[in-house]
Amino acid sequence: MRDAYDLEEGFAPVAPGLEEAAAEDLSAAGLPGVRVVPGGVAFDGGFPAGMKACLFSRVATTVRLKIARFHARDFEELALGLVQVPWSQYLPEGIGVQAVSRRSHLKHTGRIEEAVRRAVGRALPRQSGGILVRILRDVVEVSVDLAGERLHRRGWRREGGRAPMRETLAAGVLALAGWTPEEPLLDPMCGSGTLAIEAALWAERVAPGLGRRFLFEAMPCFDRQGWEAIRESAARMRRPRPLRRSRQRALWM
Repeated sequence: MRDAYDLEEGFAPVAPGLEEAAAEDLSAAGLPGVRVVPGGVAFDGGFPAGMKACLFSRVATTVRLKIARFHARDFEELALGLVQVPWSQYLPEGIGVQAVSRRSHLKHTGRIEEAVRRAVGRALPRQSGGILVRILRDVVEVSVDLAGERLHRRGWRREGGRAPMRETLAAGVLALAGWTPEEPLLDPMCGSGTLAIEAALWAERVAPGLGRRFLFEAMPCFDRQGWEAIRESAARMRRPRPLRRSRQRALWM
């Protein structure tokens, strides 16, 4: 594996068991090279595809962009690798850093995070997840979070119940159940209505991220014109559907 500092590989982590559903989700949105990998779904297309993933994914937890990969067995090699990462393209103000290390010579995550701060050249808060440095078997992968708040926060829910189902999980349940918008939906244990609302948004082809903002909008490499074109395309896809009741008083969409 060769070192690389211009990767722009997309990755969408998901809850266990929802990998295939997320892959179908992103493929339907037109992302290239979608494939299931351990922990989630990878895709090609760089930053523009990452923006689309944030807007259209109903199942993914968040969306990350891998921007560098290199080998490091000690902190000197780590420092040399980190200074070559194109930080200035991706880091808005307030972004933080988190490090994870498994089966590697570099084990002290606090020192790894400090090495990132020195490479970036400014103070970064810990554990906010904006920058993720993952080291596995001495291979360092640097990713940036594109979404900001997790993707289950669609923008329409103002308050939740004591134990609300996350919107991403509800979408995954609908996909695994094989439900389609052409079928009636009955939720006898409705609660806060997350399943029904997700089904309604899916039936009307409403992109789940239309009602919120994303962290990538504050990044120096952000293409506002390209983003507006993606949003306008998503808005044109919406198809309102009338609601009617069946004889069993189930909700049809």
